[in-house]
Amino acid sequence: DHGGNALTPCMAGEDGKPLQGTDYTAKYLADAQYLIEVATRMGSRVLFVDQPVGRGDLPSGTSEVFRSMPERHPGGLVRFVSTWPTLSPDGHFLQAAPCLDHEPGCLDGRGELRSPPPNGHLEALGAWRYAMVIVEAFIDAGWIDPGTLPSGPSETTD
Repeated sequence: DHGGNALTPCMAGEDGKPLQGTDYTAKYLADAQYLIEVATRMGSRVLFVDQPVGRGDLPSGTSEVFRSMPERHPGGLVRFVSTWPTLSPDGHFLQAAPCLDHEPGCLDGRGELRSPPPNGHLEALGAWRYAMVIVEAFIDAGWIDPGTLPSGPSETTD
């Protein structure tokens, strides 16, 4: 998971300015390819996770790169999962949502997914749902046995 930014020197062009457009995408693609190369050489698998959209309904800068990785590396060792269905339905920013009593941060059937402006960090409910997306992706891929997981949230918090 990485939302993609060009704030650090490694994401600057020869002129020292932040990469943009096709140069930005090419750099993230090259970095993702390198990550896959290192991981698979070590016998690991890779799950790329798309972050929820930001305020103003802005997708992450790495969304399309990460989404393309399984097709670029067929065979099931490289996968992609989006948090959008859970945290950004229809590609829209969602601050709070209805929730179930057993979910962290749920109070009277409602919980905060994201921190208040200007931050876009996840609150307890958002983090829980984000983690559940990843766990489900691991199960779907056959990378973990669901029988080894706790039976419910109380086992993970007790």
